[in-house]
Amino acid sequence: MKALVFDVFGTLVDWHTGVRQAGELAGRSVGSERDWSQFALDWRAGYGPAMAAVNDGRASWQTIDGIHRAILDGLLAGYGLETLTEADKQELNKVWHRLPAWPDVGAGLDLLRRNHLLAPLSNGNVSLLIGLARTNGWRWDCVLSSELAGKYKPDPSVYRTAARLLDLNSAEIMMVAAHVGDLRAAAATGMATGWIHRPLEFGPVAPPSKFHEVSQMIDADLVAPDLTTLSRKLADFNKGNSAGT
Repeated sequence: MKALVFDVFGTLVDWHTGVRQAGELAGRSVGSERDWSQFALDWRAGYGPAMAAVNDGRASWQTIDGIHRAILDGLLAGYGLETLTEADKQELNKVWHRLPAWPDVGAGLDLLRRNHLLAPLSNGNVSLLIGLARTNGWRWDCVLSSELAGKYKPDPSVYRTAARLLDLNSAEIMMVAAHVGDLRAAAATGMATGWIHRPLEFGPVAPPSKFHEVSQMIDADLVAPDLTTLSRKLADFNKGNSAGT
């Protein structure tokens, strides 16, 4: 395996916590008390349908920043945020550029970088992904985005564009994600797959799923509870593939 490409929202960053906290801060500034966890979930819920509309031609291309802003505008009144200034709305929308990473991500990426090219492969636009990298201190070999393909994952052109830009065969790349649909789409183009368990992606649940319970149901080349464990498993995976060639 020569390169690893990563889903970002949910896999590398805790979007729920970041968006919930930003909602709380914005609400406090205008005297609005709401369920900001639900605000985060509602904002995220509009993401998939908006991308699907682009992919099937019902909507013209727009970046995730644009999609996020359109969803936000539809939520403002319901959460008492309609009196925010335009500058404040723009700043709130930029929360997606500064989301916090899960605790294992920094060390895990450092380990994986030793022997592999690393890049995000996200539906986030390039400027958003640069913002997240700078926020969290990540060092990528390049930044890959659906924006470069003009389609959103899980459209196969996104994964094929990544392989073309890396000048690698798809089989030399592993897609790493917490979402089975992303991995299945990547596998259909010939990529290897690595699944990461993120039981708190959508906020605290009672009880959160256990890795040993759900990992048995995941159809991926590697499954791991975090990136540091993935690094160890990937070393064995690479050795096994080398022995078989």
